[in-house]
Amino acid sequence: MKIFFKIIIALILALISWEVLLGLTIVKLPGTVNHPVFGNTYKQGLLIWGKEGYSITYINSLGLREKEIASKKDNEFRILSLGDSYAEGFQVPDNKLLTAQLNSLLNKDKSSDKYFNVINAAKSGYSPSYYIHFSDFYKKALAQDYTIAIIMDSDFYRDSFDKNQYIYLSQKDNSYNINVNKDFKSNKLAIFDKYKGFQFLKNYSIVNIGAKNLLHMLNINIGQGGKPKNKKKTDIKKYDPLIEWSILNLKNKYENIVILYLPEIDYDTLEKGKSDYESLTESYCKQYNVSFINMRNDFISYIKQSKQPVHGFFNTKPGEGHINVHAHGLIAKRLHKYFNEKF
Repeated sequence: MKIFFKIIIALILALISWEVLLGLTIVKLPGTVNHPVFGNTYKQGLLIWGKEGYSITYINSLGLREKEIASKKDNEFRILSLGDSYAEGFQVPDNKLLTAQLNSLLNKDKSSDKYFNVINAAKSGYSPSYYIHFSDFYKKALAQDYTIAIIMDSDFYRDSFDKNQYIYLSQKDNSYNINVNKDFKSNKLAIFDKYKGFQFLKNYSIVNIGAKNLLHMLNINIGQGGKPKNKKKTDIKKYDPLIEWSILNLKNKYENIVILYLPEIDYDTLEKGKSDYESLTESYCKQYNVSFINMRNDFISYIKQSKQPVHGFFNTKPGEGHINVHAHGLIAKRLHKYFNEKF
């Protein structure tokens, strides 16, 4: 019997040790909350991310990777940055995030009497339909003077019609309807929400990592983890009207907006040209007089000169996954140049 209790105590101590270790090195999430506008999202608190890259960051009361947003000052010029997980950037430290770097660059310009405040409103899984749907809320709550919408190929061929998302589109005649998925859960551990007595388990790193790995092994997708995997890009003609609709609605919803495109880079064939999605987005931005920035040339020039990828991290395969600190820096510099020329 004594041996049994010793084994139990040893297991408990081991679990506690693993919980602390995993929370500091792999992932520590603040849990989720049901926001009246954004739906199920991260709640306010500390977040530690080490599954891909590494950061210790903060989630504010809006579920954004940002400090709490105060009332706008008289000389403040607010720039709102919208995007998905690539722009949210949990993979890089706070001070290396594209919005933080852009904020620093703009405020170093002594020729301006403005105080620039670049707000990171990017969230994992978001796409243009989210930005369009939430535009009135952003304008009222954040009162931005300018908006950056960061877009990529997968926003169209993967995310737009995904019914596992909180916001998704459905086609109606020659237009699109924006739908709200009331049953959406932003975490693969949403399965625990079905059992009220076990919701507290989601706050533990051991459960978070272990359960997600098990679900992945079993090929079970829940909530945000249910994005289509390895989905083949279909005929671009299907997405042509969607891209036009997205650009036109973004222009109508945001008084001042710039579209920044994150290209998919083929590291085996750097000379490969623009994708059809890139070309169409650029074409419709030009047609509707919307500012457009494509990071393709910036990324490829950097890769060739530095021999460093702009995707991948020390704990992942180079050239794959989310954009790294090099890409965030290149984006910040390109946007700094844009705003310097604009104002």
